[in-house]
Amino acid sequence: VNMYILNFDLNTKFLVAHQSSQERFQVYSYDTALAPTIPYIGVFKEYTHVAVTIKSNGDVEIFINGSSIGTVNVGTVDMSSITNITRNQSHLSTTFDYEVDELRIYNKVISDESILSLSKEGKFIPNEDLVIHYSMDSINGSIVTNEINPNVFDGNSLGVEYDLGIVNNEAKFNSQSNEAIQFTPDILNDFTISMWVRRNDGESKNGHVM
Repeated sequence: VNMYILNFDLNTKFLVAHQSSQERFQVYSYDTALAPTIPYIGVFKEYTHVAVTIKSNGDVEIFINGSSIGTVNVGTVDMSSITNITRNQSHLSTTFDYEVDELRIYNKVISDESILSLSKEGKFIPNEDLVIHYSMDSINGSIVTNEINPNVFDGNSLGVEYDLGIVNNEAKFNSQSNEAIQFTPDILNDFTISMWVRRNDGESKNGHVM
């Protein structure tokens, strides 16, 4: 099972987590792995905090539950367009079987200490340089409200179910090819993405679909 966490570099590169006999993270360009494998032992059976920093020089660092598990370089990237969370824009038949909550995007590489805080529920959550916060709690029709700045960088929910998550509601993906949260922030420099992820257990918690 491949977990397409996000698109970047004008939708030509994808951060992928493989959940199979060899768990690992890689950055792909379309179907080709660009960077060395970053091993990770864990299958996201419980809510896991995933943070990714991407620098304009192409350095991608991955953090799991506040700890760095490795850095790879994918070459210079253009980060002005990030249009899909949890779907491969070039292969729309790809599916995603995970639950996502509290998605945040910063327009800088935040500190390791800030990433650690984000991974600890109830701790201080840094808001400086935060440009997108999808709590998954404020859904208006198909619009996922950007809590930090409503009506700016709001997301578009495509066939996503919303259910009870780690903090109020979560976005629940059910392996359907039409599911995605789409948005287009204008980020031209370094950035950080932070979110909570868990394997979809297939059980409903009185959720609804948008």
